[in-house]
Amino acid sequence: MRYFTRESLDYTTKLTFLSVVLVVLLYFAGNIIFPFLFALFFAFALLRPVRWLEKIGIPRFISALIITLLGAIILALLVTFVVFEGYQLIDKLQISSQTGELESIKLPVNWVEKNLLNGKEIDADNLKMISSKLFSYAGGFFQSIFSKTTSTLIFFGIVPIYVVLLLSYRGNVRMYLEEKLQKRGFEKGKEIIEEITHMVQNYLIGLSFIILIVGVLYGLGLYFIGVKYALFLAIISALLIVIPYIGSILGAVIPISIAWLTTDGWLAPLLVLALYVFVQVLEGYLLTPVIVGKTVKLNPLVVIIGMIILGTIGGIIAMIIAVPILATIKILLKHSERYGAVAILLGNGEQTNV
Repeated sequence: MRYFTRESLDYTTKLTFLSVVLVVLLYFAGNIIFPFLFALFFAFALLRPVRWLEKIGIPRFISALIITLLGAIILALLVTFVVFEGYQLIDKLQISSQTGELESIKLPVNWVEKNLLNGKEIDADNLKMISSKLFSYAGGFFQSIFSKTTSTLIFFGIVPIYVVLLLSYRGNVRMYLEEKLQKRGFEKGKEIIEEITHMVQNYLIGLSFIILIVGVLYGLGLYFIGVKYALFLAIISALLIVIPYIGSILGAVIPISIAWLTTDGWLAPLLVLALYVFVQVLEGYLLTPVIVGKTVKLNPLVVIIGMIILGTIGGIIAMIIAVPILATIKILLKHSERYGAVAILLGNGEQTNV
């Protein structure tokens, strides 16, 4: 019995070759491709307000320009605030570590001296030096995150231009994609574009509402607990939600660490831990199902693997847009006769009984 025909082997060879070429292209041209993809999904999020301006008589290009500028200004202000507050926090922690003001560090040090060193004291100067180096490394890491995108200035400069052009000429882009999909064997090209548009819009708008709600809850909780830099930590934690699973963990570790370093005892860190567990449970079991619903329907394992691969190739920007990219691939596979079963594998399996 012949399990593989020559046609299927040729197709598989071509698919493998194209996949390798795509990975290599993304790796070497990621600084061009991923900002464009980010702009594409950002344009989807701004489509509704742009259409509203068009309905009241404002020309399409002017509508796209106004909404894009407003979005870019809000994003720029947010990034500026996060960067400034982050540097301030790192500097103050570094100074406090050098002057010995971080009393919380003494708790684990005393435990180590008593239980592991048989009462011998750890040299204070060495402790200050080590903690100072740790915060210096943290500051360098924090700086690298925002300086890596020559990327940052190029990214924030080119993305708004992409967004304006995509919104202005979206009719041409849509017709081109529909024609290409039909030539590639996707008979329902128009329906596929509609489905992808609906998915991306609902996901991004829903995610924005979740970030806003979670950010307010984090901010209020940290403020009443008495943690310094509550607003900054709340914004960082809320924004990290855009990176599924991993972002929630990082978003909790940072404020818990700051609470431990800047307060006496364990009460504040434990209260912050309880706050983040409560908000993340609320977000995972109520906010996301109700607001985003079953928009993307992706297998969590696929999301994690996809984020790791895309993050390795394109950095933080690729990780942020990993979910809509994977959901778009799933929709295309679902409408493919040859690879329809792969879409089931990528799905969350809610309707599968095993």
